[in-house]
Amino acid sequence: MSPSTRYPRHLPTGTTVTAIITTGWLVTVANIGDSSAIVDTGRTVLELTRSHRIHTNVEEQERLKQGGCTIASLGFHLQGPAKPNEPGVGPLRVWPGGLCVSRSIGDHDASQEVVPVPHIRQLMMPTSGSRLILGSDGLWDVLSQKAVAQQLKILTTKPAAASLMASVAKDLRIQDDVTVIVVDVLPNATTSFPSQQLRVARLHHSFRTHDPAPVSAEPKAASSMFSCFKRNSNSNSPLAVVEGSLSQPSAPGGVQLLSDLDCLKVYPGLKDLINDAFARADAFSKACEAYCRPQSQSTMHLSNCSSAKSLEMAKRKSTGLSSEHDG
Repeated sequence: MSPSTRYPRHLPTGTTVTAIITTGWLVTVANIGDSSAIVDTGRTVLELTRSHRIHTNVEEQERLKQGGCTIASLGFHLQGPAKPNEPGVGPLRVWPGGLCVSRSIGDHDASQEVVPVPHIRQLMMPTSGSRLILGSDGLWDVLSQKAVAQQLKILTTKPAAASLMASVAKDLRIQDDVTVIVVDVLPNATTSFPSQQLRVARLHHSFRTHDPAPVSAEPKAASSMFSCFKRNSNSNSPLAVVEGSLSQPSAPGGVQLLSDLDCLKVYPGLKDLINDAFARADAFSKACEAYCRPQSQSTMHLSNCSSAKSLEMAKRKSTGLSSEHDG
């Protein structure tokens, strides 16, 4: 099935998503596309999401190529992919479709390899508190993750979100929609994240003098919501440290990575199930259109006949002809 006939044409264009569930200190993050999230523990800034932006994700580039897609920038003619050995315009994209991301929800004209399948990570946050910052690509195209964390150090949640929106609005290089969410996960309602940072810094300095052992970013076996999922041993996407270093889970500001899985690898048959479901939805939509079309044409025909008859009657009256026999 060609991309142009894969889905009903009236359906809207696609979107990306980053969703976070907090259960106490347990944080579960799922993302599709390039809307990213970071966590600031007061000592370390970590990227929680696994970006599906094609330009920076070599693993996704290979997956798309193996699926028969073309990976290239937009051509100078602005009508499709750049030709081989042509530099092109802007970031790498997937063709057909011309998307900058390898996964999205609702991009029905793109390749079947562009799937709505998330990458999921689950972490145990420090009991000293942390800050979650979520943003669409319009934020991260203007500000780096480190700059975002630094800008919000002394602000509470509402002023923090407003500060980021103001920074993006002042930058005229990129015109894009922006969504920003700032959430503080704190020990109690009376503390604030800025004050907790100072406390964590003092405790961390004391802790380092007693246990300076390095820490791995690899997930540990643990009892958690997704611990029943089998781990992908070939995953090469550990937590990205934006600022600082990955502290021991037991250290102040330490984060423990419990699960790190790409659902497309863990469940390889999921893509076919999704494509089959969309194909069925497409067939149902076409059947509905075929059923409704004759009725619409019949109604239009009757309406035209009625209008023609009214016009004829008006003409007869205007010429003085009797309309008694018109019925």
